[in-house]
Amino acid sequence: MTSENGRRIAIDFIDPLFATVISLSFAQFMLQSWFTSPNLLKYFQQPWLVFSELDTSGKLQIAGLLVAYITIVTSWVGYHVSIKNSPIDVEKRAGFIRFIVDIVLLALYWLLLIDFQSLTFQLYLLVLIFVTFAIWDQLKAHEYKAYENIKSQRRRGVTIFWLLMFVIIYSLYVSNAFRLSASWEDPIFLLAAVVSLIMYRLHKVKLFGGRLLDIFSFHKPGFYVWPLRIYVGGPYSADDPAQTQKNVDNAIDAGLEVYRKGHFPFIPHLTHFVELRAKATGIIMKYEDYLTWDRSWQEKTDGFLYLGKSPGADAELEYARSKGKRIFTSLEEVPRVGRSKDS
Repeated sequence: MTSENGRRIAIDFIDPLFATVISLSFAQFMLQSWFTSPNLLKYFQQPWLVFSELDTSGKLQIAGLLVAYITIVTSWVGYHVSIKNSPIDVEKRAGFIRFIVDIVLLALYWLLLIDFQSLTFQLYLLVLIFVTFAIWDQLKAHEYKAYENIKSQRRRGVTIFWLLMFVIIYSLYVSNAFRLSASWEDPIFLLAAVVSLIMYRLHKVKLFGGRLLDIFSFHKPGFYVWPLRIYVGGPYSADDPAQTQKNVDNAIDAGLEVYRKGHFPFIPHLTHFVELRAKATGIIMKYEDYLTWDRSWQEKTDGFLYLGKSPGADAELEYARSKGKRIFTSLEEVPRVGRSKDS
C-alpha cells in the first residue's frame, strides 16, 4: 500500500459514514408527531407557526436537532479543511489512531442525532465530542510535527478552550445553578450551545486571544520548535574527484549546521567513504545499492534539505514531496530547536 493510498482510505471511508449518520437520523425524527407532510408544508410556507402551534416539547426537539446538525455540518467542513493540508495517513501510527478517532466521533454524532429530545444527554455528548476533538488535534500535531507552527499550536488551544466552555455549560445545566424555570432554562442553554459551536469554528480561523491560546495549548508564549530528522540532499558525483570530494564536504558541513541547530541529519554522502572502503576490500556495491540504502532512511525522516541540482538530489526531492516531507531549500530555512519568538 502506498502512502497516497493510505491517505485516500481515510477520506473514502469517513465521508460515506458522515452521509450514513445523517440519513439514519432522518428515520429517527420522522417518528415525531410534528413530522408529517401537512405540517412540514404548512411550516415551510408559514415558519412563524412553529412558534405558535408547537408545544414546548416540540420546539425543544427542533432546537435539539439544530444543535446536532450545526455540530455535524461544521465538523464535516472543518474536517475537510484540516485534511486538505494534513491528510490522514493510515500507514502511520498517529494517522491510523486519528482514523479510529474519526470513527468514534461519527458514533457520537449518531447518538447526538438520535437522542435530540434530551438536552442533558446532548450537552454531555458535546463535552465528549470536544474531548475527542482535543485528542484528534494532538494526534495530528504528532503526525505532522515537521509542519508545526504557532498557528497550529494555537488551534489546539482553541479546542481546549471551548472544551472547557462546554464543560462549564454542562455543569451549570445539570446543577441547575441559575435556578431558572424549565420554560427558560432549556432555551437558554440550547442557545448557549449553538453560539458556542459557531464561535468555536470562527475562533479556529481568527485565532484571537493568542496569549490565552498559548496557555490552553500548554505552551509558554511563543512557539516551540521540536527536533526533526532531516535528510541532506545535494550533488555528489562529478568527473573530477576533487569536485566529488567538495560535494561530500559541502553535505557534511550542511549536516553539521543542521545538527548545531538541534536537529538530526542524515547525510547520504557519507557512503562515499563506504564506497572507497568497499573498493579497497573487493566488495562490489552497485549504484542501485546506495539508492536503496539511502531511500530506506529517507522514509524515516521528517524533512529534506535540498542543497542543489543533480539527478539524484532532484529524485530525492521529488520523493520527499510525494511523501509530504517538509522541504528546506537553504540552511537559513531550517529553524533552530527551542522556543521561537512570537510572531
